[in-house]
Amino acid sequence: MTSQQSAHKMNIHSMLKEKVRTCGEREFFYFEEQSFTYGDLDRESDKVASGLQSLGIGKGDKVAILMDNRPEFLFLWFGLSKLGAVEVPVNTAHKGDLLIHMMTLADCRWLVSESGYLDRIIPVLENLPGLEGILVLPGPDGTIPEMGRPALDYTEIVKNKGVYQTGDVYLSDPFAIIFTSGTTGPSKGSLMPQNYALFMGKVCMECCEYTEKDCLYNALPLFHGNAQILSTMPALMSGAKMVLSKRFSASRFWPNIRKYGCTEFNYIGGILPILLKAEPKADDADNPLRIMFGGGCPPDLFDEVEKRFGVTLLEGYGMSEIGLPLLNTMKSRKKGTCGRPVYGCQVKLVDDYGGEVAQGIPGELVLRNQEPYTMLLEYYKMPEKRSRPGRISGFIPGTIW
Repeated sequence: MTSQQSAHKMNIHSMLKEKVRTCGEREFFYFEEQSFTYGDLDRESDKVASGLQSLGIGKGDKVAILMDNRPEFLFLWFGLSKLGAVEVPVNTAHKGDLLIHMMTLADCRWLVSESGYLDRIIPVLENLPGLEGILVLPGPDGTIPEMGRPALDYTEIVKNKGVYQTGDVYLSDPFAIIFTSGTTGPSKGSLMPQNYALFMGKVCMECCEYTEKDCLYNALPLFHGNAQILSTMPALMSGAKMVLSKRFSASRFWPNIRKYGCTEFNYIGGILPILLKAEPKADDADNPLRIMFGGGCPPDLFDEVEKRFGVTLLEGYGMSEIGLPLLNTMKSRKKGTCGRPVYGCQVKLVDDYGGEVAQGIPGELVLRNQEPYTMLLEYYKMPEKRSRPGRISGFIPGTIW
């Protein structure tokens, strides 16, 4: 196999095809009272690819997704990958100028939206001249309002045999534009390559030691990289199961964990104090969870969480643009830290001139990976934002520590 043939196989939909070959009709994920096999995800995403291709969507085209966690989000993600198109997941809280900024910057040709979010879209349509049309997941009444722009029923577009013209999709090709939180200015669109998703799936799978016996509870929003890359991908790649929740709910968390036998949950720091607020019960530790994987646990709560719920906390440091360069693993863990560089990531703390600082001296975190195409390609249409003059060659600027 040539290097080009190898690179051609390294994409997320080829990984799905491989898991279908080995896992087939074994259940992959649950959503509310529905279950979907690995084969179901492949077939449904084939229909998405066929339907979108009939609308003229092809390699490199950008399609925005505005919806809550639901199976169609996953079908769209993998279906777009099969075309070499680029998903643009949009935070469901965004509206007005911020929504205009993101969809304009990303050059979105089409939008797929739940009907419940059309009230965000209709007021800004006149400011989105590049948006060719909207695919709507209709509500209970099945109606789609007039919007002065082509608006089609998503369910009708995916009523097909799943046949589409395949193309070359390489590990270096982008699969998504993931927007930053905008803490240092207008949100930037991180253009993420296919191999980023595969690499981070592998990192999470190996550091948490997932197997096909595991079941991951995925309650963070799919419009964020965590739910896609740090939960769905490692579940897929390890042959595990996944429970997709519409959203995080403290009251439903433990009942769902026990109902589905979930062994892992990805958290952000604010979730753990919420879980601890519940009145302690004698059977709090009587649950199937073995790992909670995330970051930002308040140091004074670390031991309390582990003891009360009978879990192991694994924490790391990362950003959407760079993945997780620093991690604790099941084999190497130090409480209260974000771990060490893993999987070939090189990390330096430097001063304003690029020189490494002495221990105990604050510096800027810069990093690079040995494996290619495992961090952002660029901030889309903002390539100058990726690095600054005088930086160490090959290292991406990070955070002041």
